[in-house]
Amino acid sequence: MPTQAISANNTPLQSLFEAPIEDRILLSCHLLGKPTVAQFYRLHAGEFAGIRSVNRLLEPIKKSDDRMLAVIQPIDIEQISRKLPHIYLDTTQSRRRIQKLFGVPYRRTPELPSCDWRFLFHDVTMVDELISFELTARGHGLPFGYESHFDEDGKQVYPKVTISDGQLVHPIQPKPDKTLIVGDYHLVLEHDCGEETVSLGHIMRDATIARKQLVYEQLERDGELDRLGWNKRLYLYVINGKRRTKKSSRTRIKSCIETLPETVDPHRFFFIDRQTFMEAEDDISRLMWMRGDGQVMELPCWSRSRKG
Repeated sequence: MPTQAISANNTPLQSLFEAPIEDRILLSCHLLGKPTVAQFYRLHAGEFAGIRSVNRLLEPIKKSDDRMLAVIQPIDIEQISRKLPHIYLDTTQSRRRIQKLFGVPYRRTPELPSCDWRFLFHDVTMVDELISFELTARGHGLPFGYESHFDEDGKQVYPKVTISDGQLVHPIQPKPDKTLIVGDYHLVLEHDCGEETVSLGHIMRDATIARKQLVYEQLERDGELDRLGWNKRLYLYVINGKRRTKKSSRTRIKSCIETLPETVDPHRFFFIDRQTFMEAEDDISRLMWMRGDGQVMELPCWSRSRKG
């Protein structure tokens, strides 16, 4: 079952809008992963006068005896004096509460991550993109939600697939960064920070972008997602180059397309540089993505709102 996000007014989870903002913050933290105060404010701006108001709300939540939120202060080991924002994480108690209030299946929380910014950067920056998708869906009146990667029994929703290196067959578990629902589309999202190798390399040793594409292609060929009722699917890559510039990101996209494995259908995959993505802020519906065959186009998941 998908978890509805705090967006469209026609969500079946009516209790979501009757719940206090404190509980909606807990749900947001769970869905987003590792948000900061500024990211909370961006998503819930209509509820607060400013970022200080968010801080005032969070203080008693994170200091309460039942410890509804965990907080970590990231450290940039290459620049110790750099001041980075606190990052919020859900806890066992908050997950129990949102299970009770919103029907979100409970899963044990992972151990607190390292404070090293290098290991947090991926998840924190991805939150910006998740919020952009949600605010765009909200603005266009489209249903929006998060598809859980685990069912109520804690089993992986994505089935394992097997891919071959020409000699051996290898079972691999698909692990997208997030799976979003916009209208009747499932968006399989990959947030790339420029660290992964692009080309295929060693099929088992190297977790490359090209290997993920092989995994998703096999997932499509096996027909498992059709059996889950996911009738329309897009595989999206938001790419950030190592230099964090539009030029380096677009160069990386070019490499992704040039090294796309021959056995995959290029029409499944869409790429955009993070810099352009973030420039669009709260309405990404008009952004032009590069499809795996080189064609530049808007994502079809937004077209329904414009037809209406």
